[in-house]
Amino acid sequence: MRGLAEELGAELWMSCRVHRDGPKAQPGHLPPPADRFEDLVDLAFSLEAHETKIRLRVLKDRQRMLERDLNVLLDPETQLLVTGVGARR
Repeated sequence: MRGLAEELGAELWMSCRVHRDGPKAQPGHLPPPADRFEDLVDLAFSLEAHETKIRLRVLKDRQRMLERDLNVLLDPETQLLVTGVGARR
């Protein structure tokens, strides 16, 4: 699939449901079951409940695993940007 996407100039994406009470990620890895595919993934994001919003985190950026809070909150109904973490609405 990756080769075909490169040929067509397309990007691939997938989603993976991770339960908050499920197994935690090992340091430097994506949480299970996404960890089985982490070598095939260039970018990985996490959407987490945060009060009445959704917090967006970057878990992997190309070859680097990281846990970076982007200070981005999304509306849970529309998935549109709401505010930065520091702002209150």
